[in-house]
Amino acid sequence: MDVCSRITDGSHFSPKTKDKGFPYITVKDISDSGEIDIKNCKKISENDFKELIKSNCQPDDGDVLLSKDGTVGKTALVNNNEIFVVLSSLAILSPKPSIVHSKFLYLFLNSPEFQEKAISSKTGAAIKRIVLKNIKEYKIPLPPLSEQNRIISKLDSLFSRIDKSITLLEGNIKYTKALMESVMEEVFLYLSLNYKSVELSNCTNFKNGFAFKSTEFNDSGIGLQVIRIGNVLNLKKNPVFIGEKKEYESARLKRDDIVISMTGTRTKKDYLFVSLIKENCFYLNQRVGSISPKSNTISEFILYFLKSNLFRGKIFEFETGTVNQGNISGKDIMNCKLPLPSIEIQKIVAGKLSNIEINTNGIISAQQSKLAHLKALKSSILDRAFKGEL
Repeated sequence: MDVCSRITDGSHFSPKTKDKGFPYITVKDISDSGEIDIKNCKKISENDFKELIKSNCQPDDGDVLLSKDGTVGKTALVNNNEIFVVLSSLAILSPKPSIVHSKFLYLFLNSPEFQEKAISSKTGAAIKRIVLKNIKEYKIPLPPLSEQNRIISKLDSLFSRIDKSITLLEGNIKYTKALMESVMEEVFLYLSLNYKSVELSNCTNFKNGFAFKSTEFNDSGIGLQVIRIGNVLNLKKNPVFIGEKKEYESARLKRDDIVISMTGTRTKKDYLFVSLIKENCFYLNQRVGSISPKSNTISEFILYFLKSNLFRGKIFEFETGTVNQGNISGKDIMNCKLPLPSIEIQKIVAGKLSNIEINTNGIISAQQSKLAHLKALKSSILDRAFKGEL
């Protein structure tokens, strides 16, 4: 891209993070809508921060960030209200203002044409990435600045209306999810006031996952699927398999076991998610736990308790780990108390919550479908804009 005076990437080493310090941005800190999360990003010392600035890892006002490692194609337009440095997973593109408008470059990097080229040019084994050399060779349609400004103005006008609808739908989805959480909280709060509470260890059994060697995994479906942290909520997401062996039998899950992720991002609390296993064809990976009911409980009742704020609101008090990574032990999970009515009442509660959840998921699915349509519309408009059809 001859339209840029600088195409580089961020730091190739990861400084030690701190509870307080200076912002250090990675791919995870850039949202799909291009917002940079300064508040929740990693923090580093002042000395490390100054060293990275010297190493050309600080984007300037008007630069465009492009994720090039792992999740490829995320973009952000830099507005230096706050100064920060970036990791090597992000490319820094500094547009020449006499040739290309920053916003025009940013919009082009979001266009289907560029995104398809970027994704198709990924290389690497463990981590897929696009290299700076390829980024420099990409071509951009370049009308005069006056035409760029017209296109930007037109897109801003169109996207403003679409983005308002997207924000509304996202708010509806968030509200609907919160409503389900509120119902579960009220149900288990009522039960806790009317029935004796017992530790989970009194009504369930717990086991930790097995430390499989990732080099033995395959994605061709040979053997049993290994449930890892990343696919607890969606078993079909990036499934990996491993051949059956006698030594792995202790890690095999049974029907009606509940799996729970036990490690995640400390600030976001994006773990302790649960799913109910319906087939006897899975192995359990490390940092994922398995909870199975004893004779005085049913799995569905335990599942909804683990989803409720009566559990999630307290369990994080026992969180350990590093500044960024949080962990919860199986022992602390088993020490949590839940109200324990009779099996008959457990079935009634689980059945009613299941019906509410099914209806809630239906509403969310419909909203997400509309959301996907609006995002596809934005993509289509961008495609037309850079084909000269706007």
